[in-house]
Amino acid sequence: MDDVGDSRLAAVAAEEVARGGFDPAKLRHELVQKLKHVKFPSPEERAIDRPTFYEYLQNRHCIQRVLERSTLREIWYCSLIPRILDRDRKLERENLSLIGYPVRFHRRLYLEAEENGHEIENLIERFGATAWMKKYRHHFKLQFRDNVTLFLLSDRYTGNRRELVGSHRKAQLIVKVTVYWTLWARLHGPHKIPNRFLRQLSLLINAPLSVTELNANEAEALRDAIENHEQEWRKLLKISQNE
Repeated sequence: MDDVGDSRLAAVAAEEVARGGFDPAKLRHELVQKLKHVKFPSPEERAIDRPTFYEYLQNRHCIQRVLERSTLREIWYCSLIPRILDRDRKLERENLSLIGYPVRFHRRLYLEAEENGHEIENLIERFGATAWMKKYRHHFKLQFRDNVTLFLLSDRYTGNRRELVGSHRKAQLIVKVTVYWTLWARLHGPHKIPNRFLRQLSLLINAPLSVTELNANEAEALRDAIENHEQEWRKLLKISQNE
């Protein structure tokens, strides 16, 4: 269980994904509205004839790449990061298991199951493996397995949030950065889309539907987060230095 995939954090992430909520048609519709409404670059500069984000992508023949289901799903995954972090921190703070019960409760149950299992095995040796014995041996094995797993995920194999977010603290900024790298992997190399556009596109994706211009301070914060920690993000997101 040393792999980060076998941890409470990974289990929380899997649980959030399993809750559902990914609606590609709705996400695509809202994104198209924003792409057609906001012009690039944003906020407004001296350029007189600014194209909309939609026109910019369309002119470079990559609008469908942005709007395809797989890209939208990756963007949706990124949007789950604040929920994953909030839930994992809550479980840690309140010393609760993944299913929301006190960790000590699961410890008591797995210890009881272990003791009862040993007693059943001793009885089987003396009296034979009757159907009743087999039934309860199976029951205690399941009780032990389920509760020792929940205990270990909460006590020892919690996972490291740093492996998900690095040294960054602000969840919404993390979402914007991960959306940027998602777009970068799909558009920067194949379509030669510049980094500035990709940063602003990430901001637009994460902006409310009513957005008319992007926030200059948010744009600067996103640029700093990406450029000042580029190697860290590449390592976290497993992006080759050669890309």
